[in-house]
Amino acid sequence: MSDTYQTNIPPGILLRAMDTAQHKLARYHQLQTMTSDPEDIEMFRQISEDQNRQLSDFMKLYSSLFGGRLSLSPPLTPQISSFARGVQDAFADEVETSTLFNNIVFTDSDPEVRNVFMRALQEDNKHLSELNYMLSKLIFQSL
Repeated sequence: MSDTYQTNIPPGILLRAMDTAQHKLARYHQLQTMTSDPEDIEMFRQISEDQNRQLSDFMKLYSSLFGGRLSLSPPLTPQISSFARGVQDAFADEVETSTLFNNIVFTDSDPEVRNVFMRALQEDNKHLSELNYMLSKLIFQSL
C-alpha cells in the first residue's frame, strides 16, 4: 500500500520559486562578468549551477504535482548599478528565498515537496555564507 500525501503548496508559489531562480541566475551571470577575481568568478559559477538545478527541480515538481509542461518567460536583465550593490541585492534575494523555502519545508506534508525545498534551502543558506564572505571582502577593500 502506498502512502498518499496532500501538498499545501499552491501552483503560484512554485511559479514564484521558478521565477526567482531565473532572476537570481541572471544576476549571478552578470555579477560574474563584473569581477576579475578568480575566487569570485568560481563562486558565481558554482552558485549558478545550484540555481540551474533548483530551477530544474522546481519545474519537475510543478509537472509532478499539477501536470503539464511549463514555458517560462526569460528573465529580465538585472539592472546592477555596481558590483557591491549587486552582491548586496543577491544577499537580500537569498535571505528572502531562504525564508520562503524554510516555511515550505516545515509546513508541507508531501515528502517530495519537502525534499525539493530542503535541498534548495540548504543551497541558499550556503549562498548566504558565500555572499556574506564576499561582502566582508568588499568592506575591507574599501577601508
